[in-house]
Amino acid sequence: MTAPPIRTLLLAGERPEGDPLADRFGVAAKALLPIAGRPMILRVLDALAGASTVSSVVVSGARTKLETDADVTKRMGQVDVEVIESAKTPATSVVAALDAFPADDPLLVTTADHALLSSEVVDHFVTAALEAEADVIVGLARLETVLETFPGSRRTAFKFRDGAFCGCNLFLFKSRAARRAALTWRTVETERKRPLAIVRRFGLGTLLGYVLRRFTLQDAFTRFSKRIGIRAAPVILPYAMAAVDVDREADVELVTSALENTPRFPG
Repeated sequence: MTAPPIRTLLLAGERPEGDPLADRFGVAAKALLPIAGRPMILRVLDALAGASTVSSVVVSGARTKLETDADVTKRMGQVDVEVIESAKTPATSVVAALDAFPADDPLLVTTADHALLSSEVVDHFVTAALEAEADVIVGLARLETVLETFPGSRRTAFKFRDGAFCGCNLFLFKSRAARRAALTWRTVETERKRPLAIVRRFGLGTLLGYVLRRFTLQDAFTRFSKRIGIRAAPVILPYAMAAVDVDREADVELVTSALENTPRFPG
């Protein structure tokens, strides 16, 4: 039996200190960054609108900033997007959404800087995540998969005994207990680009095990689950583009080149 489509929270807010990319490109918000001629949030909205697993989209961001772009305003109206004001950080925005939405309804979370996201990637992740016996599911891609398509690109990777994995900015919060994972995310998000700092928060044994690569990816998720009292699981995605977000000017060039020079990414 096919599961009914689910609500998506699209994070499009700004950090309190602002965003250097938005300043560099002269846009009101990072989500409006022009990628191959279009604000990147439009590419994410298109991917979500075309996904059979998505029922509705709630954008967490500053409406006044997003509506400075007429194309974005028009598209949000076409796909009936609800806009809610974002909190100070992505994690606090997720916690607020989980508190506001029905507790046991699954919630897909992704980000507006996921400019290569496709409907196929969304459907693959959501379908696998809904089948997982877990409260929160995290999308990952193998570093080798990413580098095969984007050789030489700089990607943050978590290294385990069975390989290195990159985050894909795709999360499914599946149950009431998943809120604990969002709260934990809130405590570590300032170190989101420092894998060792994140692992250190889960104890010396975890840190040493990670540094010495004693853990497999599943070992790490098992330890994390026990530490915060939930069931967490990974979904490994076979798509290199799922692990590419836009954090630096080099990422803008990488994504623009991919969109302009590749006839068709999956989806």
